[in-house]
Amino acid sequence: MLPVKAVREAVITTLIEWHDKFVSVLYVNDESSVTTFHITPLYIPNGFSPVETPDENSGFYYAQFSDSHNNWFDILVIPIENTQETFLDNEFSTYYSINCNGIQAIWGIMSDGSNTLLWERGTLSFQVCGNLDLTELIKISEKIGVE
Repeated sequence: MLPVKAVREAVITTLIEWHDKFVSVLYVNDESSVTTFHITPLYIPNGFSPVETPDENSGFYYAQFSDSHNNWFDILVIPIENTQETFLDNEFSTYYSINCNGIQAIWGIMSDGSNTLLWERGTLSFQVCGNLDLTELIKISEKIGVE
């Protein structure tokens, strides 16, 4: 018999559709509504500072960071309510399915050399992208605190 907590947790369905020039990632949450959440990046690489900070009243989290060498990365966290669709460029990029510490993610390599990681956890979808190497993006992604 499943514990009550397991039954109450959201069931997220992820559908990935490949089109001619984009990838459509569709998250479907049929079970629970998203409550308020607070995101804290717990790992910021040395030399990086915020360029754009999140608006606490927006209902989602978006922050952009850069350093003095024109390196950058963005963090985007969006609640999955009912259906959320994310479009990723497929014409000038290549995508792979990877496993990061037990979390299934989509890794995109863009034609400009930047990387994108996209995954879901609970009732939130996460996207971390930037012109950093994949190892650094994974470190940033693994250290996103959610309250």
